[in-house]
Amino acid sequence: MRIFIEAIDIAVWDAIENGPYIPMTEDGDGKREKHWSEWSDDEKKIAQYDYRAKNIITSTLSIDEFKMNSKIKRENECLRAKSLLWYLDSGCSRHMTGDPSKFSNMKLKNEGFVTYGDNNKGKILGCGNIGNSSSSTLIENVLLVEGLKHNFLSISQLSDKGFKIEFDNTCCLICDKLTKEIRFIGKRIDNIYMLNLEHSIAISNTKCLITNEDNIRLWHRRVAHIDMDHLNKLSRKELVIGLPKLKFSKDKLCDACQKGKQVKASFKRKNREQRLTIRKTMSTQKLLNPLKVNLLQGRRKGNLLLKRKSWKNLLTIGSQQRLKRKFSTNLLLAKISFLLSKVLNETNIIHIFITNNYVSVLDISTVVLLLPYASIMNFKLYQMDVKSAFLNGFIQEEVYVEKPPGFVDFKYPNHVCKLKKALYGLKQAPRSWYDRLSKFFNENDYVIGKVDNTLFVKKFKNDTMYVQIYVDDIVFGSTNLSLCKEFAKTMQGEFEMSMMGELTFFLGLQIKQMSDGIFISQNKYCNELLKKFGMEGCKEVATPISNSCNLDLDEKGIAINNSKYRDIIGSLLYLTSSRPDIMFVVCLCARFQANTKKSHMKSVKRFLKYLRGTTNVGLWYPKGVSLSLIGYSDSDYAGCRLDRKSTSGTCHLLGSALVSWKKQTCVTLSITEVEYIAAGSYCTQILWMKQQQKDYETELNKIPLRCDNTSAINLTKNPILHSRTKHIEIRNHFLRDHVQKNDCVVDFVETNKQLADIFTKPLPKERFNQLRIEL
Repeated sequence: MRIFIEAIDIAVWDAIENGPYIPMTEDGDGKREKHWSEWSDDEKKIAQYDYRAKNIITSTLSIDEFKMNSKIKRENECLRAKSLLWYLDSGCSRHMTGDPSKFSNMKLKNEGFVTYGDNNKGKILGCGNIGNSSSSTLIENVLLVEGLKHNFLSISQLSDKGFKIEFDNTCCLICDKLTKEIRFIGKRIDNIYMLNLEHSIAISNTKCLITNEDNIRLWHRRVAHIDMDHLNKLSRKELVIGLPKLKFSKDKLCDACQKGKQVKASFKRKNREQRLTIRKTMSTQKLLNPLKVNLLQGRRKGNLLLKRKSWKNLLTIGSQQRLKRKFSTNLLLAKISFLLSKVLNETNIIHIFITNNYVSVLDISTVVLLLPYASIMNFKLYQMDVKSAFLNGFIQEEVYVEKPPGFVDFKYPNHVCKLKKALYGLKQAPRSWYDRLSKFFNENDYVIGKVDNTLFVKKFKNDTMYVQIYVDDIVFGSTNLSLCKEFAKTMQGEFEMSMMGELTFFLGLQIKQMSDGIFISQNKYCNELLKKFGMEGCKEVATPISNSCNLDLDEKGIAINNSKYRDIIGSLLYLTSSRPDIMFVVCLCARFQANTKKSHMKSVKRFLKYLRGTTNVGLWYPKGVSLSLIGYSDSDYAGCRLDRKSTSGTCHLLGSALVSWKKQTCVTLSITEVEYIAAGSYCTQILWMKQQQKDYETELNKIPLRCDNTSAINLTKNPILHSRTKHIEIRNHFLRDHVQKNDCVVDFVETNKQLADIFTKPLPKERFNQLRIEL
């Protein structure tokens, strides 16, 4: 009897002294012993130490017993090596294994049983992934089956995941169909294809660095693809140092040489018959005459009758984009033809009704009028957003759409679908959403605005609720906060909406509602504009344009690409909605978009330098001021050097807040006439604002207009015509009629107090800053 003692780890001695370790866990029933599938990696190591400790304690072996244990140990190592291998099985429907330690992540759940070939069943304990996604060796959806002693990879499941499997007599390759990369390499062992995932390689690690090149072809490319006869001559006479003595055969063809000798043939014109059909249809005047007469008479509906023959000609094209190209001179016919191409009708005469699909859209001037009113009446504005707004509307017209691609109805294979509700992309969707929303407001006792159809007002005893809509954005406010909460609750009960809180950003305007007023700016947009055109780090200037600068066509100047110039002008025009100080300069620079010169770009860049120092400039609407409307009108007679047109400007203040401004040009014969016409355009604006204020329960009469020309003021009061005013058109006497009706009153103002002066011409630094602050 002999005793064999081996080197023992400290952890094994601890296991000998402390006894076996039993992993425990707690649940609703108290403590219980863990199942082996729940063991952690540390607990598995401790179990191995316990197993070795048990063998040491009970081992008093003979030589035969020791040899037997050594044989068993070698067999176990062989079994362990086999446990690392995965069998590629075409008869296995799913990947499966019985070893939980192979999973990189696993979810334990009872998914049923697996039936083996001998009709025995194994319980499925969970499902997970094996391998690492970063090394492209990830195997997904592998089942953990209780009692399974081998690992199986399903060939069908690998094929479904986009792998291509190739077999030969020695190995198999598993490749990615899209990238052509080799993901796994298996070996054939005992007539069975096996795969070791721990030693699998990716194609990114295997590169072919050896090439076998024909010397003849190589030298042919090195000397710029010259003829083979010349290569033979160079080699034979040793005219090139280093060129070997090779026999260059003419039958060696070069792909690049053959392609270079080919001649590209012209393409034949297609759809010749279709072009002739379109030309014939366009020449048929009877097709459009009835519709043209109705539209010219101002009717909103037009009936178009098409005979069977003309209808067939129009149905030859089914694509709207192709119609726009072919009917570029008559887009109306193109739209009609596209509608007809979608209709499935067997009658001889087709009726097309062109109806009004326009929807009321909020104008930014209306928002600028609501904000000062909210500030003066001392209430805050809130904002709500409608989720999937266009899906809430019900369309009144009969609209038929084609079935979506991939949808097959075996009962009605040749039918189309009739819409019940609006969809995104449908022309009637905005209108149907507006009708649905306005109907809901009418049912809840809201009154639509007489001037602005996007304003809804509801009156209570001592309070009023104002609601302004813009497609899926709703702005609302009231003098009573509880009414706002009730409105939000009502809207969320009817539609799927989200409450955005206080109004801070609307139509590109940044709105700050403070205790002493409301401030509107476009600071964020201004910074993005400067960054877009690379001017975020430029130096600052005090004015947008020098008062001595006179822009003209500059016919002798250097022409530049006008695409960037147009991009800048378009961005600046959007900025004028909150910046009246830049209105004149932007409109002045916009005249040169067709023929842009270097001097024009220089002026625009100076203007961007002005924006760099005034990004925080905006409109301020203070609280506690009166609801009085005051207007200013001014003009610059023949100020334009290009066509000698006069430039006029008007602005309107509600209390002390600027709510509207405009710049326009006209041709006149005197200063009096241009001032008179400018004041007339102001009158049209105040009439609109007067009607708008009625929706806010405010009545305005004798609205003052400040003008710095006494002759124009006298012309509004004196109805007698004389030689200096005979040429003035009748429409320009619009102002005088409303002065007599006491709608407005024209007063004199000194030139240094004329606020509209900033819209007519370049100003010095001191004058410009003074007017900007007052506005």
